[in-house]
Amino acid sequence: MLWAGALLGCQPQADEQAAATTADKFLAADSADRPSVPAKPVAAAPVKVVTVAAGKEEDETEGQGRFELPQVQLPDAAVAARLNQAIVAASFWMEADWLQLSTRQAVQRCLREYQENDKQGLTSLSYNVVCNEHGVLTLALTSDYLGAYPYTDTRCFVFDTRTGRRLRVADLVRDTTALRTRWRTAISQRVAAHLRADLVETLGDSAVAAELPALLHWNAAKQQVTFEANEPRFDDFAVTRRGLTLAYSFGLPHVIQAAEPERDYSFTYAELRPWLRTDGPLVPWLP
Repeated sequence: MLWAGALLGCQPQADEQAAATTADKFLAADSADRPSVPAKPVAAAPVKVVTVAAGKEEDETEGQGRFELPQVQLPDAAVAARLNQAIVAASFWMEADWLQLSTRQAVQRCLREYQENDKQGLTSLSYNVVCNEHGVLTLALTSDYLGAYPYTDTRCFVFDTRTGRRLRVADLVRDTTALRTRWRTAISQRVAAHLRADLVETLGDSAVAAELPALLHWNAAKQQVTFEANEPRFDDFAVTRRGLTLAYSFGLPHVIQAAEPERDYSFTYAELRPWLRTDGPLVPWLP
């Protein structure tokens, strides 16, 4: 799950802060081994994104009671409809009966359930446009929840504005195995640095500090994180002007989430170049 607070680092206006927060740079690939890159396609113009909203912010609870979703306007009505349906489906992917709602129906239902549930559960919904260039639209959706453990969740979704289709990492990257290997290395390096810090002082809890290596799946002998075969997953990512930002969470319980390392890993297009699809949507950004 992405990236409460940290997500803002991948927005265009904050690219300078976000680009180099990842661990050590990838090993440079031999230029002779790099796939040839075709001529860059004509850049697609940014699409128009408007806000569809329901509810008003509560006076006593800043931001709560307001639900906003983006709606894209395109000359091609069929592509626009497909894209807007994909945005709703991505935003409520855990709720099967929400997937066919229109944008307005979705925010109105959010407001209705907020009122019916005594203002508990999902209390607000907002979004940011992270990237809107070259036919690629990255949206960051932020959800606030109120309950036993109030929390904020931010998740990015990436779309192809030419087709209205949601994009996956496999649509962008030819060699996901190589990217996953580098990402694992970056995660292990970050966890190693995190565990070298004075965690007792940082966390204020010696018991949590003692348990943290196990919670982070740290193999002290190998000095690396132990991953399942298909981890880390490419479920949560953003396309930005500078490259790809991948998010990885260890899924710590809410009460100790502050003990988790930073979740965002940013890789520039220069680093990604050896593994990108030569006919994919990211070609216009390649240096």
